[in-house]
Amino acid sequence: MRLMARCRTIYAGGSVYAFVASTMGDIALVDVKTLFDGSRAAEIILGELSRHRTFVARQRRRVHGVGRQSLGSASA
Repeated sequence: MRLMARCRTIYAGGSVYAFVASTMGDIALVDVKTLFDGSRAAEIILGELSRHRTFVARQRRRVHGVGRQSLGSASA
């Protein structure tokens, strides 16, 4: 909360943590629903999850030198 309280603006849903941080830092709290409707928010979240999954897969290949398919066939 202390870190959030240092931001210029907090964009959040109904988070109590966001509300407290906004109060602590005397900064604006903007409800995400004013920026995106539910379907757009879902698109953004799914996009971030997809990027994270791709990043993790790349890191595993870099560290272990193999991909997910190679791991699956090695255990078969």
